[in-house]
Amino acid sequence: MQNIPDDFDDILNIFQVESSELLKKLGDYVMTLENNPEDIKLLSLMFQTLHSLKGSARMLGFVQLQDIAHRLEDVVTLVKNNNRPINKALFDLFYPSIDIIQKGIDECVKTKEDTHLEEADEIIAKLKEKLNADILSKEDVNVSLSMYSIIDAEIDRKS
Repeated sequence: MQNIPDDFDDILNIFQVESSELLKKLGDYVMTLENNPEDIKLLSLMFQTLHSLKGSARMLGFVQLQDIAHRLEDVVTLVKNNNRPINKALFDLFYPSIDIIQKGIDECVKTKEDTHLEEADEIIAKLKEKLNADILSKEDVNVSLSMYSIIDAEIDRKS
């Protein structure tokens, strides 16, 4: 990173502590949702937690972490707003995503810069696949696909 402020180590330490706490909360919410799939309010808590995590990563320029959090937000939104089923496939996406985000946080803090993890690319691809599959099952296919194409193009441009 260029023009690193003198207190950047302190900022990174705060980011690591707060993000790790957010990930623990997210993991707790996911586990609770898995045991109580009818508790839909957990989806709002998951969204808020992911939104905070995404914003923190974005402020520090950690693009891949921001992207994973954003994709997870999108999955939560689809489930919540479109009455998508809460099933094993959802949890198979969330648990590894949480682990990869934590690994990414630790790596970014260690190197003091944006990092790129291969396994993060894999989970992002799976999240995109889940989003596209759910979008294709809706009536507003053209609008949704256009929106995600624009988002994907913007993310690819910044990567």
